[in-house]
Amino acid sequence: MRTTRFPTVPFVLGLALTAVAVAGPASASAPVSASAPATVPAGEVVLTNKDHGRTVTVNSGDVVTVRLAGIRVPGATWVWGNPVTGDFWVLLPTGSSASPDGGVTADFRAGEAGTTTVDTYSRCVPDGGRVCAQVIVPWKVTVVVK
Repeated sequence: MRTTRFPTVPFVLGLALTAVAVAGPASASAPVSASAPATVPAGEVVLTNKDHGRTVTVNSGDVVTVRLAGIRVPGATWVWGNPVTGDFWVLLPTGSSASPDGGVTADFRAGEAGTTTVDTYSRCVPDGGRVCAQVIVPWKVTVVVK
């Protein structure tokens, strides 16, 4: 019985060329009808511990993700509270989660044009038999939605 060595190469190449021909170049845009709004892929901005005090500008529909890492020190862990927004019309919370190591992740969707803040804080949680200073460290970012 005789077998062909690479029968799938022409087939896969043909599929790839067909997909390019059907989809067209990435920079081409199809006409948009009045009944179907144009869909533009949303951007994403990721904010971390280092972004405290920063101002970021995003477009309506973009996703703003806050990823704050907990900090482990001898005898304690600095844990983050849940990030909140000052204006739900400008920045809508879409989900959040906390991790056992004191970190937190929160997602927001940019809505109406305007300016708001995302705020949270970090606090010390002592290990058993230890104590922490009653200090709260704020974290705040200003978000401008265009």
